[in-house]
Amino acid sequence: MTHFLQGTAVMALTFAIWMHATTTYAAPSQTPSTPAQTECHDAQTQTAMNQCAAEALQNAEHRLTTTYQSLKDALGSAAERAALETAQRRWTAYRDAECQFQGAPSAGGSIHTLVVAQCKTALSDARQQTLKGYSQCEEGDVSCPHPRLETP
Repeated sequence: MTHFLQGTAVMALTFAIWMHATTTYAAPSQTPSTPAQTECHDAQTQTAMNQCAAEALQNAEHRLTTTYQSLKDALGSAAERAALETAQRRWTAYRDAECQFQGAPSAGGSIHTLVVAQCKTALSDARQQTLKGYSQCEEGDVSCPHPRLETP
């Protein structure tokens, strides 16, 4: 009985986090603007929530890929690009392993897909912001791998 209650608590907590994320990160008006956003905002079945989480992950990965490619294109040398490629591959492996770890309690359950997708979305968004920040480094900041390019 205790295991069932723990599982129920995990599901309830995950649903609460999902609801917070869908309302917190909605369009600035806080009103879903597309049919898909409306559908996700009102998702009430596990299948619908899983599909919405998968769509959110796909969008986060697209933003990350776009930012990564922009940074890679702006790097000056092949060595810098190779270092970024290595870092990104290793970060992706970390993200996937971390999210499998976070999702371990729900493994085998219908909510597992949602838990893992939400984790990957959050980490992908954070990574995208990190990569984006590299283009904002101050000239002379030796801790930054890509100093901001001055525009004439």
